[in-house]
Amino acid sequence: MDWQVFAEELAQMQCSPAGPLMDIKLVSGELEEIHLPHFLCLGGSQSDMKDAVKILHQQNGGVCLETCELSRSHARLLNPSFSLLGVLFSSLKSVLLPKIHTDAHVYRSGMKPLIFHIYLMPRNAQLKKLVEEQEKSEKFRGVLLERPRPVRPLQLRSYYSLETNCDSTVLPGELELSDDNSVTPNYSIVRVVQAGNFKITLSNSAQRAVWQAEILGIECWPPHQDTAQTSQGIVSTLPCGADTTDTNTAVNQAVICQEVQTPECSSRGLKRKNLWRDTDHLPLMNRPRLARTQSMDLFIALDELPREDLTRFKAYLSEETMEGIKPIPKGQLETCGATELASKMKERYRKDGAVRMTLTILRKMELNDLADRLKKSITSSGQ
Repeated sequence: MDWQVFAEELAQMQCSPAGPLMDIKLVSGELEEIHLPHFLCLGGSQSDMKDAVKILHQQNGGVCLETCELSRSHARLLNPSFSLLGVLFSSLKSVLLPKIHTDAHVYRSGMKPLIFHIYLMPRNAQLKKLVEEQEKSEKFRGVLLERPRPVRPLQLRSYYSLETNCDSTVLPGELELSDDNSVTPNYSIVRVVQAGNFKITLSNSAQRAVWQAEILGIECWPPHQDTAQTSQGIVSTLPCGADTTDTNTAVNQAVICQEVQTPECSSRGLKRKNLWRDTDHLPLMNRPRLARTQSMDLFIALDELPREDLTRFKAYLSEETMEGIKPIPKGQLETCGATELASKMKERYRKDGAVRMTLTILRKMELNDLADRLKKSITSSGQ
């Protein structure tokens, strides 16, 4: 549901959404209480905000505000009558704006040039859905790069600056943490000059970093072979497993159909130019090595795991001990994608240990084929 349906009422009450608007219907029976999610931070100095939080309830064609009991992440309403329900924050009841729990999303939106979209928004399912729909559109074609959300709550309606540690442009250079639930959150465009590992940092007005994300060179290109139409009508394809930490290397290794327009760009024509490889149809770990590093081999192996297997892998990883090193806590792994998981394993076990741990878990999961291909790939290069 969209809070826009109550735009006039919210303006009159001087209230802002503090969670999703939910249309709840009870099929039968009665409930003594219901818990509605919110994204407010109510601990410490924010505890006085509790009096400013109410639940909006649609009733007899109008709306009313009901008192609720608050926990860290939910508002508890006793003896609810079901209709449209949602948690609100009233600016009339508090002098200070609250701190809220937030999400930061990174999308790779373009590859020529290399473009990323960065979103900062309240932890709200409705806003997340709006962003996903926008990025999946024909105009954006964004690919989500999963990264951890900011650990600490951030100040609502404050501005946060965005910068990278590589040669890039960032526009706009700052993002407002807005509580407007009726529109898709604004985003910053990060245009990177050269593909490679780099970091994105979000800072508050005191220039203190509140969130960081590392983008690996391998993520600057899709994990599977990707063909893109350039502005000149020339088709270019970067092979899987290419070492993208060096742009020149990546370009030299790319399969480029030069001087051939799209309709005539076939595998036969590419072979005549010695640019097409007969191994491009093979799985990632079976393809010839193109100066791949051990880190890239580890990422590629994890990236081949289906979502269900990746979840099982993380469950094993949270319990497995190696050479006296404690396992990575389960809570740190739940939202990890393949890239972040590989980084966390390298931090905890170093590169060799991360590979050994991966091989051990893959064999416990009876994924022996993938384990053998990973071991062969690393052994063949003498890493």
